[in-house]
Amino acid sequence: MPYITAAALPYDIPRLVDIEFAAFREEIVNHQLSYRDSKKPEHISRTIKFYEHCMNHLRAFNLERLRSTQKRGRSDSIGSTFLPKLPSLGYRFRKVTDPKTGHIIAFCKTEMTRLTLQDLASPADAGHEGEFEMNRAWFALNEKLHRQYNGLRRHCCE
Repeated sequence: MPYITAAALPYDIPRLVDIEFAAFREEIVNHQLSYRDSKKPEHISRTIKFYEHCMNHLRAFNLERLRSTQKRGRSDSIGSTFLPKLPSLGYRFRKVTDPKTGHIIAFCKTEMTRLTLQDLASPADAGHEGEFEMNRAWFALNEKLHRQYNGLRRHCCE
């Protein structure tokens, strides 16, 4: 029997977080850099809060809306207090369920985004001021490479 794919919903979030943390269980450096240490309740609650924010406050992207927005030559960004520097056009969460057990066995999270000139001019570690120095350097490097590669183009991140 084939697996079932569907949109993940807010009540699926605890299971999605369990899967994500299991995927990074052996990557000790990732525990510090990306807050994925399953032995730290604050890491789990941080990720749950982030996923709830993505699902509840940043609407899922609609490709037809994006096409019409692009034709009009304007960006349709959504502001966020949780992610102040990301001009998100929306997140989409998909889950894979085993039909025999009804359990979610995998998921993916994608984000459609478009950077602005203001985003590109901001410090690469903006939004991470309260982080450890190592984390700030890591996020700044990732953001620098993200900006170099994507520039002002609309793109999708996993």
